[in-house]
Amino acid sequence: MDLRDNVVACQSYMKAIPMKNITLILFTLLIASSLFSCATAQNSPTPKKPMPYIMESDEGILLNTFSLGQGDFPVLHGLEALPQEPEYTRLSDEIAIPLINKYFRKAGFKPKSDYSFNYGKIQFKLDGFDQKNFTGFVYISKDDYEEPIIPPNSSGSAKGLFYTRKSPERVSVPELLLFEQLAQQERIYLAMINAHQFSWKTVEGEAGKQLAIKRLEARIKLYIRWVLARIEIRTSDKRQTKK
Repeated sequence: MDLRDNVVACQSYMKAIPMKNITLILFTLLIASSLFSCATAQNSPTPKKPMPYIMESDEGILLNTFSLGQGDFPVLHGLEALPQEPEYTRLSDEIAIPLINKYFRKAGFKPKSDYSFNYGKIQFKLDGFDQKNFTGFVYISKDDYEEPIIPPNSSGSAKGLFYTRKSPERVSVPELLLFEQLAQQERIYLAMINAHQFSWKTVEGEAGKQLAIKRLEARIKLYIRWVLARIEIRTSDKRQTKK
């Protein structure tokens, strides 16, 4: 049976069906189609809005490795919660900061050293900041925190980091929280690096030090990949908006 025979057969079949039945068939098909559309819509996953701190790419999952949450900062605890000397030794500023700076520059950023960052209630000196790209880093050890003071109308001790003596050279926990808020809004890309995460037991000697350097390098590379991806997305969104 060729195509013409198929058409003739279909026409004959349709003529043999009463008009009332044809209407019923069409109505049934319409209902079935609507139900299928609803089921498909319900089963289809709702597109998720990409979160600034974690995203998928062709290279896999990209992650902000130096956020406040990732950094294990002493937000709820005092400085005594950090690894203490002499049992532990941390990677010194003299080693860590040039290393971090090297990877930022290799990625095309031009961080200015000892950058005085002033934004609203935030006044703090960053170890490196590229003002053009609003991207930088700060390597924070216990010596970089403001001096704790006893809160007003309190008989407690000055152990926390929420009430401190203000210093433009040092940072407080409220300032770190404000930095985090700016980062979530993607108004700044700042690697907040807790220096004490790159500590080792002093008895491990040079082997512990080299392992800490490798850990720092690995996290810097991941962070920079995330920053470059976020900047590319924001640049693309701005281009689409202009169109």
